[in-house]
Amino acid sequence: MSTFYLFKLLCVFLLLIGLIKGHGITEKAAPQPEYLQVSQSMESCCSLVNSTWPQLMKCVNASAIRHEKVFGESAKIGIVTFATHDIWNYTAFSYGVNQIYAENNGYIFRHIDDSSAGSESLDPRDSRWNKVKILEEALDTWGKGLDYVVWVDADIVVLDMGLKIEDVVEAHPRAHIFSSAEHAGSSTLINSGMLIAKNSVFTRTFLRAWWGYGDRSLYSDQEQFDLLYKHCEDRWHGVAKGTIGSSSKAESLALLRDAPFDVTENIAILPPDALNSDPPAMTRQRPQNQILHLMGEHTAYRAHVFQAGLVELCHMLHSQSGDLSMIAPRHVLAPQLTLTQPNLLQWTVEIYGSEVTEIMREYAAGAPYGEYGIPESRRLSNAVHHFAHAIDYSNANRDNEGLRGGSNISTRQLRRSVWELLLENIVSRRDTHSQSERSHRVDSDWPELLKIVAEAGQQLVSLSSMPFAERQEISERVMLLLEEILRVCHKQQQPAVLHMVAHMHSETGMLQYQQGLGHESLEHFHLSLQIYRDLSVHTGKHILVQPLTNLANALSTQKYFPQAFPLFEEAIQEAENVLGLRHESIANHYVNFGISKLQWGAYAEASVLLRKALHIFDANDADMSAEPCRKARMFLAAAKRKDSLIDGL
Repeated sequence: MSTFYLFKLLCVFLLLIGLIKGHGITEKAAPQPEYLQVSQSMESCCSLVNSTWPQLMKCVNASAIRHEKVFGESAKIGIVTFATHDIWNYTAFSYGVNQIYAENNGYIFRHIDDSSAGSESLDPRDSRWNKVKILEEALDTWGKGLDYVVWVDADIVVLDMGLKIEDVVEAHPRAHIFSSAEHAGSSTLINSGMLIAKNSVFTRTFLRAWWGYGDRSLYSDQEQFDLLYKHCEDRWHGVAKGTIGSSSKAESLALLRDAPFDVTENIAILPPDALNSDPPAMTRQRPQNQILHLMGEHTAYRAHVFQAGLVELCHMLHSQSGDLSMIAPRHVLAPQLTLTQPNLLQWTVEIYGSEVTEIMREYAAGAPYGEYGIPESRRLSNAVHHFAHAIDYSNANRDNEGLRGGSNISTRQLRRSVWELLLENIVSRRDTHSQSERSHRVDSDWPELLKIVAEAGQQLVSLSSMPFAERQEISERVMLLLEEILRVCHKQQQPAVLHMVAHMHSETGMLQYQQGLGHESLEHFHLSLQIYRDLSVHTGKHILVQPLTNLANALSTQKYFPQAFPLFEEAIQEAENVLGLRHESIANHYVNFGISKLQWGAYAEASVLLRKALHIFDANDADMSAEPCRKARMFLAAAKRKDSLIDGL
């Protein structure tokens, strides 16, 4: 096997790590309940599911209030969400789905909005932060008699009406806070879209520290969670060694200084699709997944999906009520409320496909004059990215025949057009930005606007179907944009930009290797890993998995096997720490490691690693005819024959 062929094979596995699926709470899809215990007031809301959303929201909210009045004293679990009025056009449907789930399981559900009592204490700039304050205040007020309070983002629905929060927490008896890990390759440790918070001293202490740890205008809630988690982890180990030390942070850390906690036990970080979706759900959702989180999706898509789920529940409620249940077969609640992966994929193509043409036409009219800021640029970039990803996935999985509206579309050209439009817009806006700089005024939107353009460029660079020369040219342009962002952004925002810089060094390394520049490519892979190692001191080692694997693969293809093996081992260890032992991405790491051991001639060790990979694939019900499983079997057979598969190819 040629070195270049082996590199391509390892790159395929590397890309698959970013396209894996999680391993949620259940291993098999459980049937939906045969009967739903829901109040008549909630049933009456079903008559409004196709009406205007304000009427539906008012009805669901009234049902939630009545339900809490009746069952509030006996309930042990409460659920809470927050939605500003401007997104009620889709949250009316997600709220309806989750209210039915809450009533069916004896939970209470509260909907907080920007006019609710106490909303003045929330963060006015970034609504993502409000979950932390809402949970903290819930445990001190309306939820103080509950055992657990569960946070759900407004774009989350429960798909399994039989999901028991009690079962989740019982599996981790020492944990006080529960979340899902972010998807493989993410820069943050958790996804905070759904959180389970135990009514305890630890939970209150951690939430207060989380809210006050740093400047919320400079970090997202998830980024600040990482910083606090790492701080607590380091302090715990420091206490274990007998050195407490002093905190340089404000009052929030004083809460943890005198009695540090072992956050690795007190906070349960579950697989990515346990309390969340392993995104994007349109390609990665599996039949047993119980939660759907439409993170980063557009309003029209969210509204369509959540309404479809509520309609399915209402069909069930209608069939089990009154005289109808005596004369007609009862409706069987559909798996995942019909919000299955194939349906999500089809709706993505239909809804975003109809948006993309109009959005691009509008943006093209104003881009030459630099008319667009963050909202318009983000909307364009997201719409095209979701649509193109759906088409690419369909083509790769040969699903085109069943996919309506996605044929004969060049997604490469579509992405290229968006990149050029975004670039044209910021070039035209530079005069305005330069004037702000000369007058010493801060253009706070400029770094984020540059970041949107850089992200679109990164997506292009990663496309293997694009000619090398074009990818190289775009890569260089993206690096210039990132250098500019580092110059103009706040110091505390630089780590997020450095993540992108490190990623681009990795992409550049791949490009150079494909052009026969092996040693030059290693320099970029080493630099990428070094940047990530520097960042991990503050954010945690979970960010090292991808760069470790990148460098290990590159070293192996150039036959630096002894240097590659420790990197493979470190990557697997860190991946298992965050994602668990059975996450499907772990199998791909074992395949890469096994192939390298095989090429080195360590046949017995290669066999062990490749068998582990196949065992994990099997545990995840992976398609054993798919490329990663097929390659694992092929190399395992070669290991048994003591054949490195190099000779003759």
